[in-house]
Amino acid sequence: PGLPHKEIIVVVREPGSGTRGTFEEYVMEPWKYEVTPKASVVPSNPAMRNKIETTPYSIGYVGYGFLSDKVYPLALAEEEGKPYVTPSIKTLASGEYPISRYLYLVTNGQPESGSLADRFIDFIRSKRGQQIVEQYGYLKLPYLYPTS
Repeated sequence: PGLPHKEIIVVVREPGSGTRGTFEEYVMEPWKYEVTPKASVVPSNPAMRNKIETTPYSIGYVGYGFLSDKVYPLALAEEEGKPYVTPSIKTLASGEYPISRYLYLVTNGQPESGSLADRFIDFIRSKRGQQIVEQYGYLKLPYLYPTS
């Protein structure tokens, strides 16, 4: 009602993308859906955001940190009859928003004390590192710097 009769342009990430994998796991697989062969494929979250911002009647998915004033998030319900939840730092951190994933830092064994890897991990865990993590739309490590 009130919407124009226009073709919806589906935009997806490339196969192997973590963002695509998460979307397929939570949205496509439970319903046995497959990506339309007509979908436009983009190589990154910034490319997805740009494509959605510049393509009328398009729909796609990005990580929370890539939303913009022209790319609007959808409120989702975990299942029929449950409340719709809009993504935010609060609803992602609490697990209320039904689509999210964890990211991990991994190393090849325990880094040597003072090595570049060790210093990088220390920086990421520092207050400044966690501010940068939040600045880019990711959730900080709550056990290091709890929100008051």
